[in-house]
Amino acid sequence: MVYLRDIQVFDFTSRITGGKFSSGAGGAAFMYALSAGVRATGNRRADKSGEPADISNEVKKVFGEDKVTVTTKGDETFIDINLKVKKGTGLLTEDFEAIMSDIVRDWNTQAEIDGHTYHVKTTLTVDNNILSSGDFSIESWSSLPPDDQRDAAGMNIGKRIYVNRNVVLDKNGAARMMSRSGTAAHEFGHLIGLEHQKNVTNSIMSYADVRDVSSGTDLQRLAHRYGN
Repeated sequence: MVYLRDIQVFDFTSRITGGKFSSGAGGAAFMYALSAGVRATGNRRADKSGEPADISNEVKKVFGEDKVTVTTKGDETFIDINLKVKKGTGLLTEDFEAIMSDIVRDWNTQAEIDGHTYHVKTTLTVDNNILSSGDFSIESWSSLPPDDQRDAAGMNIGKRIYVNRNVVLDKNGAARMMSRSGTAAHEFGHLIGLEHQKNVTNSIMSYADVRDVSSGTDLQRLAHRYGN
């Protein structure tokens, strides 16, 4: 079960919450309903069993203590993520806001692991300073990706999350955008240093049909890495 904490997203035209686009409103909902994510160059795909091909418990410390802080009090650990995000060229504002909303909604939660409670609170602030590159950016592919990536709607390269509008059509001619949940949150996990997990964990870093941030051990490993 997912327990949502306070959701904070600032500097939009209007303040949004994780539920704004959950009803499927407008083109934004179509955009952020992303299918299975692909990291780096897009060659890390699922194996024949549907598992990610590069499962690892390793966590990379991508950001400093001013961006990701970890505090432990008794049997509770609090992870606070505060990042500035830029809107990439070619990405519609409504799509940008929907993707941010998806990330913030999923990354404000808690999980109980081995009798310990881990809380994560994520705040994303839109960086409108033209001289700044922000902490990361959300981008849109400007053209069709290579053949082996056309069925992927999400990709993470370094500190950039790419969104692909050019998703292949299924046999009925419908865009395959709704086949996988949580891709924006999945790619955000890669952005802050998490690797793929087995599907049985239902981790947000897996390729499971049902996955979320409160499942698996992602928060425990994230806290350990950034807290040391």
